[in-house]
Amino acid sequence: MGSPETLSETGPDGGAASRTVLLVVFATILIDFIGFSVLIPVLPLFAERLGASPFQIALILTVYALAQLFFLPAWGWVSDRVGRRPVILVSLLGTVGSFVVLAFADSIGMIYAARVLAGFFAASIGTAQAV
Repeated sequence: MGSPETLSETGPDGGAASRTVLLVVFATILIDFIGFSVLIPVLPLFAERLGASPFQIALILTVYALAQLFFLPAWGWVSDRVGRRPVILVSLLGTVGSFVVLAFADSIGMIYAARVLAGFFAASIGTAQAV
C-alpha cells in the first residue's frame, strides 16, 4: 500500500499541483472578499454624504449583486475559452479600477457606476474556484 496522496503533491488528475498556484488562488479569493466586505459598512455612509436616500443606498448595494448575477456566467464561458489566469487577472484589474472610480466618486451616479463595474468584474471568485 502506497502513501496517501496530498493536494500539495499531486492534483486530482494525477499531474503535479503547485502549492504556489493554490496560494495564489487563495490570495485572490481573500483579496476579493476583503475588498467587498470592508466596503459594505462604509458605503452607506459615503452615499448618504452625497445625498442618497435609504432606497438609493439599498439599490447601490444591490446593483453589485445583479451585475455579478448576469455577468458571471459569461466570465465562465470566457475562462473556458481563454483560460483561468487571464480571466482572474482581468477581473482583479477591473475590480481595482472600480474601487478607484468609487474612491473619486462625487455623485450617486458615479457610485452606481463603480458598483456595476465591480459586479461586472467579480469573476475572480467563480473562476478561482474552478482552478
